[in-house]
Amino acid sequence: ALGSEPGRCAGKLPRRVSVFAVTALSPGYLSALAALSEVVDVDIYLVNPCREYWGDIVSRRVVRRREATSTNAWKRDAGQPDRPFLYLETGNSLLAALGRQGRDMIDQLQEYNAAVEETWLEPDSSKLLGLLQADMLRLRDRAGFAEQRRLLSAADRSLQFHICHSAQREVEVLYDQLLERMSRDERITPADILVMAPDIEAYTPYIDAIFSSARQRLPYSIADRSLENESLLVEAFFKILDLAESRYEVEPIASLLEVPAVLARFELSEDDLPLLRHWLRQAGICWGIDPQHRAEQGLPALAAHSWQAGLERLLLGYALPLDDGALYQGILPWGDIEGDQARVLGQLLTYCEQLFALRSDLAQERTVAQWCELLMVLCDRFFLPSQEREDEVQALRDAVTAVLEEASTGGFHGRVPLALLKPELRRQLRSRTGDVGFLNGGVTFSGLAPLRGVPFKLVCLIGMNEGACPGNEFPLGFDLMAQGRRRGDRSVRDEDRYLFLEALCAARDQLYISYVGQDLRENSRLPPSVLVSELFDYLRANLRVEDGGDVVTALCVEHPLQPFSLRYFDGSNPELFSYNQSLADAARVSASRAPESTTPFLTQPLAEAGPQWREVELSQLIRFFTNPSRYLLQRRLGVYLETGSELLPNQEPFELDYFANSDLRQYLLQQRLQGRQLEEMLPELQAASRLPHAAVGRAVYREQLIGICLLYTSPSPRDISAYLVCRLLLEKGGGGGGGGGGGG
Repeated sequence: ALGSEPGRCAGKLPRRVSVFAVTALSPGYLSALAALSEVVDVDIYLVNPCREYWGDIVSRRVVRRREATSTNAWKRDAGQPDRPFLYLETGNSLLAALGRQGRDMIDQLQEYNAAVEETWLEPDSSKLLGLLQADMLRLRDRAGFAEQRRLLSAADRSLQFHICHSAQREVEVLYDQLLERMSRDERITPADILVMAPDIEAYTPYIDAIFSSARQRLPYSIADRSLENESLLVEAFFKILDLAESRYEVEPIASLLEVPAVLARFELSEDDLPLLRHWLRQAGICWGIDPQHRAEQGLPALAAHSWQAGLERLLLGYALPLDDGALYQGILPWGDIEGDQARVLGQLLTYCEQLFALRSDLAQERTVAQWCELLMVLCDRFFLPSQEREDEVQALRDAVTAVLEEASTGGFHGRVPLALLKPELRRQLRSRTGDVGFLNGGVTFSGLAPLRGVPFKLVCLIGMNEGACPGNEFPLGFDLMAQGRRRGDRSVRDEDRYLFLEALCAARDQLYISYVGQDLRENSRLPPSVLVSELFDYLRANLRVEDGGDVVTALCVEHPLQPFSLRYFDGSNPELFSYNQSLADAARVSASRAPESTTPFLTQPLAEAGPQWREVELSQLIRFFTNPSRYLLQRRLGVYLETGSELLPNQEPFELDYFANSDLRQYLLQQRLQGRQLEEMLPELQAASRLPHAAVGRAVYREQLIGICLLYTSPSPRDISAYLVCRLLLEKGGGGGGGGGGGG
């Protein structure tokens, strides 16, 4: 309490102000609180890792740096003591290395005439984790005193490190470790477990995939996620805003329909999505609203592969009777739409019309008030959320309202483009987190900051990789605070270090740390975070093992690359286990299979490469390292196993791939056998979007005709000459025509 007179409450001030979970305050804020304490009670609650005075301790790194840069080095040469900085106190080296932020905060508070009330909890020193906490509490360091180094018990599992190959393997290992700990100690429930990561967003997909699909379900929740990253609805909202400056490519527009709130607004269901994607693919839609929109992009005003051409084909296919190959005003109907599918087609048209209208609505400059009004309308026009997701739409509205309030407060009433408004909207949403995920009875996943210092029986830190924590700081050149740092100034690195220290102190029974320490491709060693490395150094200096080995090696568990490795099930290492029955079955089958039954893919060495492989272009290297297996099959063995892409094409074809070329040849041959004149089918194929644009498409078509003629008829010399001319034109001009964006 910084001082108060309870009877002197002035005006509308509260009778008491309490400050929780604050580990750093600048002198300006502390002075403000001190002034406020003259009229009301001000209580500041702090978690202090040390009961002794530790305001003057510094880390060994600071001591070594000062010794290296000392101007008194000459005194050592003149017979002075070897350590001129004996006045620098290290105390507990781990506390000195990690606790700078908390040390400065506590030291600043002691400058005020405040009443101090202390409550201390003595850790259980019989366990390794409790020993670390007790040594920091008493400001004790065992390094340099061999007789004080504690013998590490082989059965002590209060502190463990797990080394994995990837983030996914970290979460898979974590799941099994949590099940094992709860089965071994019935007092631990999911609500007693906290899992933190420096970047929780990077681990969220793996957490959801593994914990939600496991046979033995563990209740869990993920907290500390901003609405910008957590909500599909918010992500869809910004995709809609980005369309105004896009080419209106087919895949982004089709993927928006996968958001449930968008589907509900346009009265569609998930069962309609495969049908819609099939229609869009068959209609040949790639990008561009219409020829005028393409002309605005600086390309020829062609309708082929645009939304206008594709939707007209779908509409005529429903309205007109089927007549293969018959064009209606240059449009080839696609007639696979009937019955209730007409309703789905109508909703698709409504959806597209709403999106196309944004092109003019979002391209104008407006005042902030006008933009906010339009954005509110867009929320109602495109989203109809379920009752569970209504809060996400409300968060969008609140963010829009906050932007308007800030502009009004600043007195700004000018006209701005949408590009200036979107970053501010993102900032507002980034600062808003969902109200779920915290302490709801299951395993809690979060970042390092939200639950800092909150005690849990089991605290797990995942993702403690090199470079992940502490974060890097890149101060600007004109940042004077970074050039001359003072106590109380914010430092990202010091804050991350203190977060790690608080996690170490918050664990009551066990502390679990994992990181990606093995390369996924080469299996080489990767270093952990600097914070974990400093903890390793502290453990080596303060502990010993009975056989004289490495303490850190005794505490680390290295996991195999694959979760179905036989090492998890053969009992050779008690620290490696799995609760996944399907993986156990797979490992058992793999172990029972005789090595002789495995047939190698290549039974003999490949023939020596030709002279064309003596010089390798950069593009070849890129294709090889992108997918070495595919490159080997295609370039050296001539095996092509490609299938159609699941994603819709966002650009028109500039040339036909192998499968499209083969399909077109088969189609033309079939039509010829049915008696149709192939020379008259060019308009039909162009209307069906089966050829590249303009001259390149005509050349490809001519090559197909002559190729069929050469294969299935007795060609005349004139046919052969025409075929060779076509090949020459393609080799000389095909690339140039294709590069013209379809307008060659």
